[in-house]
Amino acid sequence: MAPAAWYEDGKFGIFIHWGVYSVPAFESEWYPRNMYIQGSAPFEHHREVYGEQNVFGYKDFIPEFTAENFDADTWATLFRRAGAQFVVPVAEHHGLFANEGVVGLACRWPGRGRGLPMMGVLTLSIGKTSTCLTLPSPALT
Repeated sequence: MAPAAWYEDGKFGIFIHWGVYSVPAFESEWYPRNMYIQGSAPFEHHREVYGEQNVFGYKDFIPEFTAENFDADTWATLFRRAGAQFVVPVAEHHGLFANEGVVGLACRWPGRGRGLPMMGVLTLSIGKTSTCLTLPSPALT
């Protein structure tokens, strides 16, 4: 299968990697995996900062990922001003946490945060700037 025209023709694009792993903000988006691998830096960091993994696991970061400062219009404006011709937000990453309901976590965790669908709000905001937005299949992320 040939790459999409927007990808072939685009000279500059932005891939957004943002999720629950930004709460511990240690090393990379692979934190949810690596924090359970004994001897790894994330494993040791987690034990030192949060305690034993069987007591405070990755799931315990979810309520702390509130995205309280998320502003889709500001992001979209920044992407356009930077010259991005396409934007690809990764809707689901290594932690298997789907970002569709991330702003407020309303899709899976009712009563937390603002309850706005991040991907939907971001799609509308980016659409106003004439920047191409694509949402990859979770199988590709």
